[in-house]
Amino acid sequence: MTQWPKTRVTLLGRLADPQDKDAWDEFVALYGPSIFEFARRRLPQEEDAADVMQEVLSAVMRGKYERPKGRFQKWLLTILLNQIRDFYAARARRSKVLGDTCAALRLEDEPVRAEEEWEKDRRRHLFHAAADRVRVRTNPAHWDVFVRTALEDKTGQEVARALNLSVTNVYAIRSRILKEIKEEIDRLEDDS
Repeated sequence: MTQWPKTRVTLLGRLADPQDKDAWDEFVALYGPSIFEFARRRLPQEEDAADVMQEVLSAVMRGKYERPKGRFQKWLLTILLNQIRDFYAARARRSKVLGDTCAALRLEDEPVRAEEEWEKDRRRHLFHAAADRVRVRTNPAHWDVFVRTALEDKTGQEVARALNLSVTNVYAIRSRILKEIKEEIDRLEDDS
């Protein structure tokens, strides 16, 4: 199983200050989509996932992550799974429907699968966030080369022919942008 990306220690420290709006904006941009998508796959409606996401963010604001006790992402995933369980427990109490209880109990059996799924979602979101940052500062023609070769799986020859470039240039552009995205991911993951 792959390692979870490390969260920047400075960002976590800044979250302790509820007045630091920039830290919370950055945190929500980094984790919000992953939290929402993870919850959405486990809950009946988008509104439920949005409610759970808000509860998770509130719990993070109220909670106190302690680094010596383990990785931040594991702590966050535990909060998220607990909020989903709480959703089903509350729903079962309200509706007395056994199915909701069974759904909550299934969550008890999935910590490894949930962690792998969270990791996959988190990395996908991290890639997109980093790619967006790199795209903004990249020549649009170069970005087009990158998209065609790296994301659309076109060959270097196809792209070179379509854009009137040499194959060497196509691969050099793709390689440079991939390197920039990896560096941006590193900056987003950890500054320690």
